[in-house]
Amino acid sequence: MAADNVARRIISAAERLTKISTGRPGRQAGTYEKLVPRLPYVLVYEINESTVSILRVIHTARDWP
Repeated sequence: MAADNVARRIISAAERLTKISTGRPGRQAGTYEKLVPRLPYVLVYEINESTVSILRVIHTARDWP
């Protein structure tokens, strides 16, 4: 049940990016990052024309570039 709740919140955050893609510039060139509200996850995404592509979902405890 807890995993379903986390998955729903991540999906909801990703769906909101299709309406308005707010986020900070990413650590990799051409990407953006958005924190998932009230969860320790970051969505890494890119925008191509009218498409938002989620590249990674990363836990904030991970050591990543």
